[in-house]
Amino acid sequence: MHPQAYPKDNEGKSLIAKPKKRFRVSTTDSKGNKHIFPNLLKGRVAQRPGEIISSDIAYISTTEDWLYLSIIMDLYTREMIGYAVQS
Repeated sequence: MHPQAYPKDNEGKSLIAKPKKRFRVSTTDSKGNKHIFPNLLKGRVAQRPGEIISSDIAYISTTEDWLYLSIIMDLYTREMIGYAVQS
């Protein structure tokens, strides 16, 4: 947008909107002396279906509230074994 196209205030200065910062959910407290568990799968590759199963959660913002999505996945086939959504 050309600078002259911006709306002006009473003093003739250009008005430019500042974008609102996105809300971020923080689930990890890296400050503190909590026990950190080792990565037991580091360097391992699944050799057959069902050998290594992983899960994760996601927070989904909706216009009404937050939804929580939990996914369980087989790391060999990369298929979703199951999922659950809760409010």
